[in-house]
Amino acid sequence: MTALTFINRAVVSLAIDAPVIRLHPHDKTPIDSNWTSLATTDMKTIYRWDQASADANVGVVAQGRIGGIWFLEQDTPPPGVSSVTERIETETGQKIPSTFRVQSQKGREHYYWKQTTESIAMGNIAQPYVKHADFSVRVNNQYCVGALSIHPKTNKPYEILLDVPVAEAPNWLIEWIKAQRVEAKKAATDDGVSPIPDGQRNSTLAHIAGKLRGIRLSREGIEDHLSKINSERCIPPLTDQDVAVIAASIARYPAGHPENDLVLVGGVPAGTATTSQAAAVQTKSSELSLVRGSEVKPGSQKWLWLNRIPADTITGLVGEPDKGKSLITNDIAARLTTGRAFPDGAPNPFGGPVEVLMLVAEDSLNTTAVPRLMQAGADLSKIHFVDSVTLNGSKREVALDTDLPVIRRTLERNTKIRLVIVDTVTSYTGNANQYSSFTRRW
Repeated sequence: MTALTFINRAVVSLAIDAPVIRLHPHDKTPIDSNWTSLATTDMKTIYRWDQASADANVGVVAQGRIGGIWFLEQDTPPPGVSSVTERIETETGQKIPSTFRVQSQKGREHYYWKQTTESIAMGNIAQPYVKHADFSVRVNNQYCVGALSIHPKTNKPYEILLDVPVAEAPNWLIEWIKAQRVEAKKAATDDGVSPIPDGQRNSTLAHIAGKLRGIRLSREGIEDHLSKINSERCIPPLTDQDVAVIAASIARYPAGHPENDLVLVGGVPAGTATTSQAAAVQTKSSELSLVRGSEVKPGSQKWLWLNRIPADTITGLVGEPDKGKSLITNDIAARLTTGRAFPDGAPNPFGGPVEVLMLVAEDSLNTTAVPRLMQAGADLSKIHFVDSVTLNGSKREVALDTDLPVIRRTLERNTKIRLVIVDTVTSYTGNANQYSSFTRRW
């Protein structure tokens, strides 16, 4: 039997017009840190991802727009109830209509629904903030693990329970969901030592998890931290499963913005000003800094590749997929690491071999990136690939919106590195909008 690959998993979601992202193999966390901007139904992109990450799991992304998909993700029901579905139907006297449905484990199901005005207005609802903490709602810029992906604990595929067209959720179901919201109880003081009493355990751990996600910790890193806090401070401690549920729920939010608390409902971080409010504050407190042209000292341009690629600045290779952008960067890296001249005869500006730092997101190092560099004639001993960033003992992906100081320190320590290649830059923009001025500032 042929093993399933990423593209086999992705087409299940494409059949219901749901955009997808790549998740780490046998895991629930995204491969790409800026996954919210990469979610796609484009087959060319999905084929390219399949070539680079064939064993990746699939994330199916909810988008808050008419025509999009949202999810009701059911978890372990409260005692005395066999499933969240039973709880819903018992409490409402209604029967949930048929729609596309996926099971992660027995009793844990993902209901897929078409977006309506009512569902979009409902917004995201995190699991710790509903009665019994037995379900979550993912409406916008959140994802569920897709069908046929491999579960990280059971090593079994997510199973399609009901293969029917995606339906619109009835208004009575949305109203029931909204009625399940509970106010977050005040969290215990997070001083690292105060006991966390019964009644505040879930909310406090969720609050701490939100802070950890803010500094870009992975689900595993969050769970490790919460497990330690749970065993040392919670009275009595939650179960390991409860801690894992909190960590997984918070890890679904985009990483970054450590100044923000956990996003609770509707996708707006608690205590965060709206865009218009933030702009108003910035307008009142900001001033332009002006420099006269007469004060600017003229200088001459230095070149990496004479008259083609300037030195000490950013050059973007922009174009459609599979047009040779990576081929060009590999060739340049090979020439710099061996001291060879450029194709038009322009000399190597450094007078000899130098080293190159590479951030490669979409290609496997051992099957794609390194073989291509070998073919180009690179000196691999002078090529450095960025694998990850380690923070407080936990590894995470590099993100240019937060990790430029780390990269800068690395370059200052190794002055032999004279070129940094980022392929592709949109895979490393972190929580920054890839269409904003971020890349220009970088």
